[in-house]
Amino acid sequence: MTRMRPITGGVGARRLSCPIAPEILDYSTRFFKDLKWEGVAQTQWKGPGPDGRYRFIEVSVRIIASVGSPVFSGVDLPWMHYQYFTGQKVDRADSFVIGKHSRWFRGDAITVTRHILGDQPESGDRLPSKVSVLGSWLYDFVRPGLKNDVEAWNDPLPGLVELKSLALDLWRILLNRIGERFPMLRKIKRWLKAWNKG
Repeated sequence: MTRMRPITGGVGARRLSCPIAPEILDYSTRFFKDLKWEGVAQTQWKGPGPDGRYRFIEVSVRIIASVGSPVFSGVDLPWMHYQYFTGQKVDRADSFVIGKHSRWFRGDAITVTRHILGDQPESGDRLPSKVSVLGSWLYDFVRPGLKNDVEAWNDPLPGLVELKSLALDLWRILLNRIGERFPMLRKIKRWLKAWNKG
């Protein structure tokens, strides 16, 4: 994950497929073999940390929000789940394409907006500069090969629904910021609501 929502850590909003670190591959493979695991699952790790080591986060047996990244890289997890739970032979992925950029556009746009506004949770990690975050987000509009999870020219309707949700999200963020800057407007809004009810 190259950017998360929120930017301090959470759902993968912006991803880049990369080679699996040998120690992660080894630990994960041994973990699943020792448990005699059946079905589709994935381990999640964070790192490398300052000590060069990775930290185990969780095993996920559900289709996670950032599923677009493995799908665009040649590992179709939703299809594998379908095959497994309908009793079919699961098609193993022959390869995993590295260097594939993908993003959840709505989540990424909200993350970038909040970061630029300084509306982020406290973090012990050093956050990237606002200029670099905005620059990379803008470059993604012309980045060769980048795929959006929802928006696609060959199936535009889901993307239009998602963009409508994004517009509402950004409107709420804007209203909250205005309310913070101008507390009197917030009081007037509450007064108008109370007056309409009465």
